[in-house]
Amino acid sequence: MKFRIFLIIFSLIVITSIAYDNYYTTNTVSGSYCYEFPFAVPEGPSENDNLTLYENGNSKSDTWGSGIYKIKGSRITFMTHELGFQTHLYRPFFGGNLE
Repeated sequence: MKFRIFLIIFSLIVITSIAYDNYYTTNTVSGSYCYEFPFAVPEGPSENDNLTLYENGNSKSDTWGSGIYKIKGSRITFMTHELGFQTHLYRPFFGGNLE
């Protein structure tokens, strides 16, 4: 009986961790981010580019200007004017900082 309870609790912890690591909301990602890589990406941010994500789904970037973003699971889509860009959100298992 103790093993069964342990197995249920362990399974719940693993399932909760996987859901936490792979499901995001606007509250989870809202804030300011700075691109700190030493090289620029042709279609993407340049060095020290700032990106601000607001809880209402709006975004502001030094490179792309103002726009909106949508989150579905771990995929985030940015839309500015008629251009769009998709990427994935990543957070190490069992917590950690959003990357």
